[in-house]
Amino acid sequence: MKKASMELSVNFLVVMIVSLVLLGIGVALMAKFLILGEKMPAAVNEQQKTMLEQALNEGALIAAFPSILTVARGGKADFGIGINNELGVDNSFSIFVSEGNCKPDMPEQLKKLYVAGPHDINNNAHDYVPVRITVPRSATKGTCVFTVYVCKTGSCSATSLSTDRYGDLQTLQLNVK
Repeated sequence: MKKASMELSVNFLVVMIVSLVLLGIGVALMAKFLILGEKMPAAVNEQQKTMLEQALNEGALIAAFPSILTVARGGKADFGIGINNELGVDNSFSIFVSEGNCKPDMPEQLKKLYVAGPHDINNNAHDYVPVRITVPRSATKGTCVFTVYVCKTGSCSATSLSTDRYGDLQTLQLNVK
């Protein structure tokens, strides 16, 4: 009888240890997903989508909303870029957000997060791309202006901007307070 109760106790301890390890792994994965979710916006919010759709329906090829945001140090600014495909065929588009022209100079401090592409858009349809700029607590107060380029190819780089650019340039102004 003592041997059976000892085996039951050992089995119980093994099950408890395995359960705690799995719980720890689950908590670590959940924390990792939450941190990643904070870094990158999943989509353009409904207000931005409404304003972008209005601008695109009025004939704009490219639109940005909002174009000016004020953010406290340690915060984040979420912009939306709308792309309207009026090329006559389905096409892939990509975006490139240039380094900001900042006063005072703070180029290394701000981080841009966006999906460059390709964004496949059907003919006469539009798509929305979220752009997030994070401002660390150590950033200096000032203003940064970013330029958004949209290219009508699968990739958009500084060398392809003159030949593959689609639509008008859009500017995003970020005021850091």
